[in-house]
Amino acid sequence: MIADLPDRGTLQPHACGPTYNYDSHIQLILESKEKARQRGVPSPDEWNAVALTFAEPVASNAGFARQLAYPMT
Repeated sequence: MIADLPDRGTLQPHACGPTYNYDSHIQLILESKEKARQRGVPSPDEWNAVALTFAEPVASNAGFARQLAYPMT
């Protein structure tokens, strides 16, 4: 898959602003928006939009009353 991202000066700091840690199970934990704001880092809203563009469903049925369906285009 090739992604053609827009050439915007705000995407790079949004992508690189948040920090991360690992939990006791060595799983990656991203910094919360609240903690980033405390450090003076702007909310990465534009980068969130880019990431969600390529997101995949993680569960076919997550306990909802109806079956979730995602059209594949």
